[in-house]
Amino acid sequence: GIAAHGPFLLIEPAGRDRKNVNRNWPSENWPELISRLGQITPLTIAQLDRPMADRIPGVVPLPHTSFRQACAIVAQATLAILPSGGLQIGAAAVHTPAVVLWGGCDAATNFGFPEHVALVDPDPATPCGGFVKPCPHCAAAWARLTPQIVATAVQSELSRLAAAMLVHS
Repeated sequence: GIAAHGPFLLIEPAGRDRKNVNRNWPSENWPELISRLGQITPLTIAQLDRPMADRIPGVVPLPHTSFRQACAIVAQATLAILPSGGLQIGAAAVHTPAVVLWGGCDAATNFGFPEHVALVDPDPATPCGGFVKPCPHCAAAWARLTPQIVATAVQSELSRLAAAMLVHS
């Protein structure tokens, strides 16, 4: 089971079944992020796996068949790295720390949680509300959110979590 992997970081690329393409961090960014994470933490890197998942090489696939099972996996993660959406809400519900990737269409102030690290696009047009078709603003927002920015946020959050563990032990 999942416990055999020890403490782990959980990533969740949105997958091809996501209804709003403007909420997907470009899939080509995930392998670079995984490489960067491997340089900053010894934790296992896992991803939720389902038929329409964008599987990322070099990560442990964690299959699930329902949102409830996915949330149970999220609950066991040391830290989750997720795009905004249902699993980000699930992470808040089960008290899992998360770095949440926000593109240009949603507002972290409306749908985010203060206990999560929200990587929000700085463009004044964000959020644009682009929910119907591919949006140039959203594409530009995602292009500004580089794997380096995400890796730096993850490293900072892991340091914060480690310091909190020392204080509480």
